[in-house]
Amino acid sequence: MTQFGTFTIMPSTVGDSGVSEAVPATVEWPFHRNLVILIPWAFLVVLLLLKPNRSLSAWAVMIPLMSWALVLLILAHMLGGDGGDFMISIVYVIAMLWSLSYIFSKMSHNGSRFLAAVPILALAFAVYALGTADISFETLGYVIGNGLILGGMWFAFGLAGFIAFRRSYQPLSFALWLLLFCLLVSLGIIGPFALLLFILEGGGFLLLSLLSIVVVGVGVSMWLLLMSFMALVWFNREYRRRFAPIFGIPMAEMDAVPAVPTTPNVDIAESRP
Repeated sequence: MTQFGTFTIMPSTVGDSGVSEAVPATVEWPFHRNLVILIPWAFLVVLLLLKPNRSLSAWAVMIPLMSWALVLLILAHMLGGDGGDFMISIVYVIAMLWSLSYIFSKMSHNGSRFLAAVPILALAFAVYALGTADISFETLGYVIGNGLILGGMWFAFGLAGFIAFRRSYQPLSFALWLLLFCLLVSLGIIGPFALLLFILEGGGFLLLSLLSIVVVGVGVSMWLLLMSFMALVWFNREYRRRFAPIFGIPMAEMDAVPAVPTTPNVDIAESRP
């Protein structure tokens, strides 16, 4: 709820005469109750003002964040849905992870760096949830679904990075592996519900086609979202420095490989042992 003031609520109870016999209720909604929606954004501003983030390079994380937020708000308005805020929460959480990624360089083990992202994701999601003033049982499904999607996205991110960067730094290979794993994660999350719906509705080619489109659409959306933030890693040296330790990639190797490949096979002269 983003309005304030005094509201009169008319119950829908109707008597035998066809006229409402209930007494209207008056509710006072103060303006300061709306300020709760600013909590996650204020938290992000404070985070960006921390010493490790006091640079234009670090603030570049706002580019994909605001771009996605604008697109999702427009789509939610056009489609008349009420899940825009919860879709934006996924983008917000990833932006928070990128903003806190300077922590990774202070850890000594690749596995601990990857696992350190899990509590960061949980914290970011909790912070965003605090700013959702209209959370209810009706929107609980969005919260659970987004939690599953965030966990699946990070799993796909880590697995794609492990395979693509195992011997050398190959951005194109990473992008392709990430697409595959995002599709598999989407299938793993939506698949059980789709199968149940398919059984309850008696099957049919049309329903199967629609469910397949949903699975592919969610998977591709996850991939595009992660790739928009990975662009910061490829084109922004600050985020290359932060993410290189996660997969054990030397900075010199990342700097030597162009973000946009100009040849069919992108590799460096010598692979890591």
